[in-house]
Formats: sequence, structure tokens, C-alpha cells
Amino acid sequence: MKQAKAARHIRELFAERGVEVVSRRLNLPDGQHWVVFERNGRQVGVDMASGIWLRKSTAGGWRCVAMPLSTSGAIMAAEFLCKD
Repeated sequence: MKQAKAARHIRELFAERGVEVVSRRLNLPDGQHWVVFERNGRQVGVDMASGIWLRKSTAGGWRCVAMPLSTSGAIMAAEFLCKD
């Protein structure tokens, strides 16, 4: 699955939960481009290989939860970001 399709799938899961989350592009020093969603300080990232990454704050480290995107990884990402 391509990065854009993975990000769209996650965005749809947010919408199903009644949460609108805007994405942004993150350009990493190694030349990679990620799509990142942020809410309440938490972040979900989708890398160029459609891997799903989570981090609890901008100061924290990223943790991969699915490589490449899987249904369970997408649900985990949506639940992670929708927590209050």
C-alpha cells in the first residue's frame, strides 16, 4: 500500500470516531518524507513504505506498530490518537 493510501485509510478511521485530524508532511534529514497526524501532543506517522509509527510527544521516540500498514496497525493508530 502506498503512503498516501495508508494515510487516507487512517484519516477515515479518525472520521469514523468523530475526530478530524489534519496531517502534515515531515521531512527527515535522511531524505524521507512522512505524513504525520497530531492530536493532544500525540503523533502518528506514516513512512514512505506505509509503515505506521507512534510517539507520545514531540520529544519522545517513534515506535513502529505496523510495517507495512495492516488493519490492526491502522486501528491502533486511530485509537492512540483519539485518546483524550
